[in-house]
Amino acid sequence: MATPGAAGDTTDGSIAAAPEGGQRLTYGYYVVGLLSVTYMLSFMDRTLISLLIEPIKSEFALSDTQIGALIGFGFVVFYSVLGLPFGALADRANRRNLILFGLVAWSLATSASGFAGGFTMLLMMRALVGVGEATLSPSAYSTIADRFPPRRLGIAIAIYAIGVSLGGGLATMFGGVLVNWATDHTVAVPLVGAVGGWRLAIFVVGLLGLPLALLMALTMREAPRRITTPAPPFADLGRYIMRRPAAMIGTLSAFSFANVANYVVFLWGAPLFMRVHGLDARTTGLVLGAIIGVFGSIGMLASGALSDRLIQKGKVDAPVRVTFWTLIAQMPLMPAAFLIDNVTLAFALLVPTMMLTTAASSVQGTALQLMAPPRMRGRIIAIYLLFVTLVGMGIGPLLIGVLSDHWFTAADGLQPAMAIVALAGLVIAAVLLALVRRQTRALMVEQRAEAQPAA
Repeated sequence: MATPGAAGDTTDGSIAAAPEGGQRLTYGYYVVGLLSVTYMLSFMDRTLISLLIEPIKSEFALSDTQIGALIGFGFVVFYSVLGLPFGALADRANRRNLILFGLVAWSLATSASGFAGGFTMLLMMRALVGVGEATLSPSAYSTIADRFPPRRLGIAIAIYAIGVSLGGGLATMFGGVLVNWATDHTVAVPLVGAVGGWRLAIFVVGLLGLPLALLMALTMREAPRRITTPAPPFADLGRYIMRRPAAMIGTLSAFSFANVANYVVFLWGAPLFMRVHGLDARTTGLVLGAIIGVFGSIGMLASGALSDRLIQKGKVDAPVRVTFWTLIAQMPLMPAAFLIDNVTLAFALLVPTMMLTTAASSVQGTALQLMAPPRMRGRIIAIYLLFVTLVGMGIGPLLIGVLSDHWFTAADGLQPAMAIVALAGLVIAAVLLALVRRQTRALMVEQRAEAQPAA
């Protein structure tokens, strides 16, 4: 009897339709769910530090610029650059094993962050977290694309992508409670001694990845490739992109600036409500975490379902359309949420803002999977992550810190710094998508036509 998903195998190198049998599809959704939980945990490890900024800043006497490097750029450098070789491995090697390696590595690095003796060591641990997490998305997107047909790909990727909102939400909610608890408790760690406060919070969260790695090793199988020809060299991918510069480079750039706004909320949202609005970690974590987790997830699933429906109606560029219009809708809401002085109204404005910003981000991977040949998908996602993390998570949060330190120096200077950076990202992204929309649609039509004979 064939293993679930084996129907996707071919012997001649041609593209095969992803399996849609009941048992195979059920197992496919299990895999997506497991990958989503893994993504959720990676985002928890990535963003929990934003809730711990104030005690870390106080202990190490850091500036906002250093904080911006710590929560963004320090993680981004290795995460984005190493995504390229890991993306190449995702197109050639066992993707499940690659994810397992990364999961264990970033979990241990997160826990080790709790023992950092200063800014430099903490920055190094954040870089190692980035190394581990760089394995996940190239392998995950490629796996999902091999387990689902194009008409189901939007919702499948949206299920994976809600790991961002659930991970960010749980990190904020759980982190707020954990910080309050850890402030008054210490735990004896062998060979280290007593650990408490923000260090204990990071140490505990990092350990969560180890049982998840065991579950993945026992229950998740490698997805059969939809084609069996060897993955082309990176030079072929470079030529593929450069023959279509408007569609590929334009779309990648637009998605990068769109994610500036996304990471402004995830990485600077908690400090805004704690520093400017005077809330404690627990209250900030519970309210902001609930908004991110619940409404962010709703936005992701809704945009994935909408994208699938539009594709079934013949709108082949549906993911790009959804991204564009959600960017437009965010422009008045997000800056207002940051600038308003009433904390209740600020939280209220973040509800639709989070739905829209996650809706925009969740279908970007779908768009790129529809624009790339099957054996280039892992590396396309790696290049996407390179663009998105360098601009969205690296430059954006760092720029906010610089503006807060050197331009808006008042106690509430974080508000205009966040609003300006977020709005600039949204406007640039929308303009770029409008300029390259025709070329992007043509490329999606081209890729769909090439896959059609075997569909």
